[in-house]
Amino acid sequence: MSNVTTPNKYTFSPNLRKLFNELLKNNIKIVVLRSHERLPDFYSHDLDVHMQYNDIPIFFLVVTKLFGENVIEITDSRYGLVKAILKFDNEVIEFDIAYGFYFGGIAYYDENIIMNTAIFDCNKRVYIPLRGCEIDISILKELLH
Repeated sequence: MSNVTTPNKYTFSPNLRKLFNELLKNNIKIVVLRSHERLPDFYSHDLDVHMQYNDIPIFFLVVTKLFGENVIEITDSRYGLVKAILKFDNEVIEFDIAYGFYFGGIAYYDENIIMNTAIFDCNKRVYIPLRGCEIDISILKELLH
């Protein structure tokens, strides 16, 4: 049933719930920045997430332990962002992993605000930003990028 798309452009994922649960067990705080409404079973297009820089290698280690070698492809890496494609069985999910918010090397948003105010949604098994933070980031990203 992988890669089943609902009428609202959400794709079913048999693997995200397992991944999010394992990240929690490993004390990795991952904040899904937007399009988190149907998680952890469905996602929209890609996942824009934020985590601490030091947690990124642990994130990839958890993915490898859960789903095996060669499931991660890093497609871009620049200051504040790692873009990765995770390939599970018949499923491909793009992750944009932010560890800071930078434009031209200058921070334009304090990542500690997101990390310290994120709310854990026990049904979705992820942290989500406060609505105000979500709006701030969306507006700033559109203006600067």
